[in-house]
Amino acid sequence: MNKILKTLSHLLGIVFLSATLIFAQTNSPITAEQRKQANEFMQAQNWEKAAELYEIISQAEPKSAGAAFRLGVAYHRLKKYEKAIAAYENAEKIQSNPQVAYNLACVYAIQNNQSKALVWLEKAISAGFTNLAEFQTDPDLNSLRQTNEYKLLEEKLEKAVSPCKYNPMARQFDFWVGDWDVKNQQGQNAGKNTIQKLENGCLLLENWTSVNGNTGKSINFFDTEINKWRQIWVESNGDSTLYVGEFKEGSMRYEAVKIGKDGKKTLSRMIFTPVDKTHVRQLGEDSVDDGKTWTTTFDLVYILK
Repeated sequence: MNKILKTLSHLLGIVFLSATLIFAQTNSPITAEQRKQANEFMQAQNWEKAAELYEIISQAEPKSAGAAFRLGVAYHRLKKYEKAIAAYENAEKIQSNPQVAYNLACVYAIQNNQSKALVWLEKAISAGFTNLAEFQTDPDLNSLRQTNEYKLLEEKLEKAVSPCKYNPMARQFDFWVGDWDVKNQQGQNAGKNTIQKLENGCLLLENWTSVNGNTGKSINFFDTEINKWRQIWVESNGDSTLYVGEFKEGSMRYEAVKIGKDGKKTLSRMIFTPVDKTHVRQLGEDSVDDGKTWTTTFDLVYILK
């Protein structure tokens, strides 16, 4: 734990840790003042005093995972690793938690017990540990960094934290990402569009400005519940359209149903086709006869700047 206070602050927010201290055993002899002092010692990083008080609290409240965990943190910082392991394992036994499992891995790694450290890292990640930055920089884990097992766990954690980066379905529209000049088929300027990849690759944000100054934005994402792409388009005049589509036959194909103010239904579709690495074609078509015939509404060429 390279930044123990930061880690501790994060952990104090975990419901089970605070809850087990707040709702202590009815017959506990621990006073409110002792709890306050113990917490203050932890915040002040007075590990000796914190360990003394949380030892008392843990003995008085053997079912408090929070007290056991904080006792483990204090001993961890005091480099009393065997006592830290005992406290952490007690906390884990009372109530499993990914951060406790991670801390156990850290202590075992410090002791060069690679096999146990890797087992606990695996448990932490499988249970929902998601702090990739801590995992990659924590000096407690230095003894594991060059092992193949560590690298596989790092990859597993990266996939858990950023699933869209590793899901080929969520990468199908990456060809649209970039800063583009947009022209019609006659070569006339139609506008500019910037497509940003956000939220660890899970979202594409479109930022459109037409040649006459009109603007619009869309968000695009792969919906894993329906295994389809969605686009929500909103223009500066308030008009909006919800598209659903998929990538097939080399193109991203969106479809939408729009009901006008007069109650008439219009089918709309957009087809994005990567021509090459620097050109994309966007074709828009509408149908007012349930798809029997289609009318082109726009036919644009994107040129990467």
